[in-house]
Amino acid sequence: MDYYNQITQPYLYHLKHDHKHYKLKLEILGEFENVIGEIIKDVSVTAQGQINIEYNQITRRSCSLSLVNVQGKFTPNQNRWFWIDRKFKMWLGMSFGEDTWWFAQGVYITTSANGDTHNVAIEAVDKGGALDGTLKLNLLEGKYVVEKGSMLADVFTNTLLLRTVNRAIDTTEPIIDTSFKTIPVEVDIEINDGEYISSLFTNISELYGADVYYDVNGRLTVAKLVDGDRWNGYAYMASQYDFDLSNAMYSESAIDYGYECYNAITVFTNINAKDADGNPIENVTYTAFNNNPMSPINISAIGVRRMDAVEVNWIQGLDSDAMRERCKAMADYYLIKNSMQTLSISFNSAIIPHLDVNRVIRITDRYKELDSEKFVVNSITIPLSADNMSIQATSIKMLPIDENVEKGVV
Repeated sequence: MDYYNQITQPYLYHLKHDHKHYKLKLEILGEFENVIGEIIKDVSVTAQGQINIEYNQITRRSCSLSLVNVQGKFTPNQNRWFWIDRKFKMWLGMSFGEDTWWFAQGVYITTSANGDTHNVAIEAVDKGGALDGTLKLNLLEGKYVVEKGSMLADVFTNTLLLRTVNRAIDTTEPIIDTSFKTIPVEVDIEINDGEYISSLFTNISELYGADVYYDVNGRLTVAKLVDGDRWNGYAYMASQYDFDLSNAMYSESAIDYGYECYNAITVFTNINAKDADGNPIENVTYTAFNNNPMSPINISAIGVRRMDAVEVNWIQGLDSDAMRERCKAMADYYLIKNSMQTLSISFNSAIIPHLDVNRVIRITDRYKELDSEKFVVNSITIPLSADNMSIQATSIKMLPIDENVEKGVV
């Protein structure tokens, strides 16, 4: 029997205890992402290619793979499956006896395909590549304005339905956190001529604390930042998988201490203008500090280590209090991102196809003094062979806690 995106008890048992047989499936997609063809092959030690997953905004996944070009079936041309802008969905499966557990690995757009009568090598990027300039698509011609009062959810949905040439950017319905469905845009947001659509989405992600990316099923996802709840957000997240030095799923680990860390980040405005009454506008500033006593890089432990201050533009229509809140949100955002670059661990593992980035794992390794410690996965590389995958993750102990973020100057 085939199971799709299901983490069942039998799957977890076989994952840890039994010999695993891997499979790769590509679903060839039409213009509206309907399945028009399918390729299934066993993954062998001689297979080439890999899947790369990074915790980024907009674009998270890329892949490379090689297919045997039987009777020229995959030779690139405009009438075949692998051509400019053609899409496919990738599945990675693990078989045990008569059962196969399939896990989606993303919907990809072909960026290149080349080869000969024997093999075709394919490179592809997830659908975010159509927004961020990777594929040179969806460059704005003229200014694009999101008007004050527009609902955030509508901004994402309507922008994806914008027509370029003779088709919409993306007709697949996005997944949007319910909290964003009742939030109106506070001021006009303008994206200039010559920028890509992703500029609008990354702008919103910084202003409203959102993760914006394409999920494993090819749907644009707008979610609240887990770290919007600070350290507690990850502390209460369930583990995807528990790794232990005593089993074969965990090997060749290495700890990396990022000594170039920051625990104080200032965001400020630098406007030279007057308000409607002719009075000078008062500039505002906010400094976020890491005062988490459990974090080895908190201010009490290592002193104040400041990142260069970040200047932000004053948003027309906001008063000083609103801009101060905006500075706070951005300072908190940058503090979290920099804290996640400090204590990290990298290790190899047998392929676990359900793992994803920005999710928690637990690691027990007595040699590195880790006792069921939680880490956030930052990147994953999955070889499309029977080789080991590699994982890089960051300890949540480095992260600040919301109630310990203070404003002011030390």
